[in-house]
This record gives sequence, structure tokens and C-alpha cells, in this order.
Amino acid sequence: MKRLPMLFGSIHAVFMAIVFGSAINSPMRAGLLPIFAFAADFPLSLVFEYVSHPFPAHRLLVEALIYLIFGSLWFYFLGLVLRSILKQLEDWKP
Repeated sequence: MKRLPMLFGSIHAVFMAIVFGSAINSPMRAGLLPIFAFAADFPLSLVFEYVSHPFPAHRLLVEALIYLIFGSLWFYFLGLVLRSILKQLEDWKP
């Protein structure tokens, strides 16, 4: 349980690397895969899209970096929250 936030962040980082790596490597075959990244990071993905909008030339690469860094931090934070909730549930015994 101590490693839960790092696990969440790492799984997200690997997922983003696979999704955006595939989309950058073969845009004709996997160009729509970043939609899964948008769905996975939904509350923050609206902000991510706004931030990456001014970079049209290298937009996919910029989005990959933004989603990888900030999305993984978001999932790390969610892991921290979940860990604290689970710890409080463990400590609470009626």
C-alpha cells in the first residue's frame, strides 16, 4: 500500500508512452489512440488541450510530453488520496 501512488503514476506513464509512441510512429494506423489518453486524464485533459493548442507544428509530441508528465503526476496524486482513504478505513474499526 505504501507504493500505491508510485504504481499509479508508473502505470500511467507506461500507458502514455505506448499510446503516444504508437501514434507518433504510425499516424495512419494509430493516429486516434491519443483519444484514450484524453479519456484517462479527463478532468485535466481539458486543460492539457488548451495548453498544447499554441504548438501546431509539433502538437502530438508536445501533447505526449504534457500528458506523460502532468497526467502521471495527476495519477500519483490520486494514488496518494486513495492510499490515505484506505489507511483511514484500516484504522477505523467499530
